Amino acid sequence: MQKFSVIYKFSLTMLMLISVSAIILSGLFLYFGINFPVALSTHLIFALLFICSIVLHLINRRSKLKKIHTQFFDWLYHSKYSSYCTLERLIQTFENLTVQQLIEEFQLSEPHFLDELRQVRIQVLSTRQTLRQACHNNDEKIFLCIDIAMRLKFSPNS
Repeated sequence: MQKFSVIYKFSLTMLMLISVSAIILSGLFLYFGINFPVALSTHLIFALLFICSIVLHLINRRSKLKKIHTQFFDWLYHSKYSSYCTLERLIQTFENLTVQQLIEEFQLSEPHFLDELRQVRIQVLSTRQTLRQACHNNDEKIFLCIDIAMRLKFSPNS
């Protein structure tokens, strides 16, 4: 099922790209008076294909559209607590903590935690670095640090 989804999204993207190119090309031909027998119909067909592909794209990405809509209203009304993606909020909560604060909050063994981070190629130069600094502004790595800390804290195997 995932292969179909990837192929479908790639095909949809290519259809949009080809449609825009054909619309621009046929539009230029029509603008400069270079008429070939199907210039107008080509222009209209690709415009219709482009509109259909945009509608399908919006249907597939409606959650992303909803997120952008929510973020816009959070920004517009200066919301204290943003109401978008919980993963982003989780990262925002922890990103300004230093590695030392994270170790203390979760009551972890510092050498064990730092060793676990090294195993996943997160190099912490100083425990006084914030997670954002230690992970070089990489949200995935920040989330991985949080995940490792939680696993070490709550996993029965640790």
